[in-house]
Amino acid sequence: MTQAELLRYVVETLEYYRDGQSELHLRDVIGILRVSGDEVDSRYITEWAERLGLGSLWDAVLKRAGHE
Repeated sequence: MTQAELLRYVVETLEYYRDGQSELHLRDVIGILRVSGDEVDSRYITEWAERLGLGSLWDAVLKRAGHE
């Protein structure tokens, strides 16, 4: 998976969570953050999360993943 695909996947998965509230979606994103660490461009995701009204959800995911 390329960096662009990874970033798109994370943002889309946050949207899926918002729409369906499935804990599985959050676990996927948290797992990606834990495995990928600093390779994930969190500034990019933060920007898109804010645009899509997912900012507070993204903040909560970051905390759960230990990336406060």
